[in-house]
Amino acid sequence: MNSLALFDFDGTITTRDTFSQFLVYLMSPPRLLFESMILGPTYMAYLLNLISNNSAKGMALRRVLRGYSEEQLLNLGRDFYEQRCRDLIRPKALERIKWHKDRGDDVILVSASVGFWLLPFAEEYDLDLICTRVRCEQGICLGQLDGLNCFGPEKVRRVQEKYDFSEYEIIYAYGDTRGDKEMLEMAKLGFFKPFRGTKTDTPMKSWEAR
Repeated sequence: MNSLALFDFDGTITTRDTFSQFLVYLMSPPRLLFESMILGPTYMAYLLNLISNNSAKGMALRRVLRGYSEEQLLNLGRDFYEQRCRDLIRPKALERIKWHKDRGDDVILVSASVGFWLLPFAEEYDLDLICTRVRCEQGICLGQLDGLNCFGPEKVRRVQEKYDFSEYEIIYAYGDTRGDKEMLEMAKLGFFKPFRGTKTDTPMKSWEAR
């Protein structure tokens, strides 16, 4: 009976957030300045808990991704992965992924980011991918969330849609923020910020203890 290993991406596998970096990657300096002024109040409202994570991310997606073709975004995502993301990946995270793969575990990338730049990483390391989705029609991105942002309890719900937890001896989870809380608590062995220090094999017993 093998195990299930769930990895967050931003801040866990990488050293920093990639969602905002991808949006910046798409924009020229003048547009970046303009969109920063437009989206600044939305970001502040989110930090103050005045609007939800879904609303804040949906606004950013509409402002920046709407109108691109899906093919363009996939190509830009691959370029972004090669040019920016590779340098952000933590070697200890890759070692842990390889450890799980060598054991025959099912390894899943579970991320609130969008798949355009996550897909190349998942393909390279032979991982299943569960992430935030954006709606496209006739090959054109509408800049709208397709379902909920893959954050918090939605991470657990989305994994349960595809995997029967009763089939696994152990469920591992690796995360670093509030968005991973439910996934870490659900796992038998949940690791919070595991690849930043030396003790990567020590699980945290509860979110409150972290």
